[in-house]
Amino acid sequence: MGSTDLLLELQYGSKSGFAPLTPKGYKSLTFAEPFTQRPNFFHSLQTLNSIDSNPPSEALIPFLTVAVESNSLSASSVNIALEASETALGLIKNETVAYMAVEPGSNRTFTDDNGVEVSWETFFTGFEIDGWSDGCNYFSFTNNFSVAPLVVASKNSRQEDDGGWLRSCNLRTDRLGLVVDEDRDGDNERRHVNEEASILAMTSTFVFNGDILDCDTLFPGAISTYNNGEVQLVQGVEITDGNAQFVTTTNLISTALTSPPLCNGQA
Repeated sequence: MGSTDLLLELQYGSKSGFAPLTPKGYKSLTFAEPFTQRPNFFHSLQTLNSIDSNPPSEALIPFLTVAVESNSLSASSVNIALEASETALGLIKNETVAYMAVEPGSNRTFTDDNGVEVSWETFFTGFEIDGWSDGCNYFSFTNNFSVAPLVVASKNSRQEDDGGWLRSCNLRTDRLGLVVDEDRDGDNERRHVNEEASILAMTSTFVFNGDILDCDTLFPGAISTYNNGEVQLVQGVEITDGNAQFVTTTNLISTALTSPPLCNGQA
């Protein structure tokens, strides 16, 4: 998770007020640690500094969302920009975008600060989301939600120069419907080529202060792993198993002595 500021990084359509002279560009974000696979990527504007109109009596000018460059999302980085779609020209000021990247997966749980267990999942849609005028596109959840979950979805591509943003068209306990909507400032059409998105679904709201748990809380036993992780032991360590279970060593990692594995930055 993190945030970044965007100013000169802008994308827009050919019928936008920014065309044709305003420079286009993307900003490259490098994740703090590379993932083992391409992560789901979520983003949202946090500021509205670029306002040349008088909302809510007038529409936002400029009207900005977030663009992700097609095929730029990798295990280590992604390219993003402010998205003006086909809307009116306006003065662009510095805007802050918050983002979160997480590896795809389902049937995950965590306990929040109030002791509430939250079940959640994330996944890619593939390039299967077309426009508002093209009809709703449905994506099934893996988790078995008893009520319709809370969902977040973010566009992870920019296949069409019109830009656009995601809208939900159906939500049930077993699936989410999404479309790409477009403005009607440059023209009235709301068709769109297929785009890709990330979806996050969770059972409930939660309260979490963001503190990273200490290692004793994460790993309460003398030897524990998380998510089938490896336990790295230096040569000569003995294991006493009080639960009468089997302990098997498979590989000696010789670098564990000189470069010990870290938990929250501590050896």
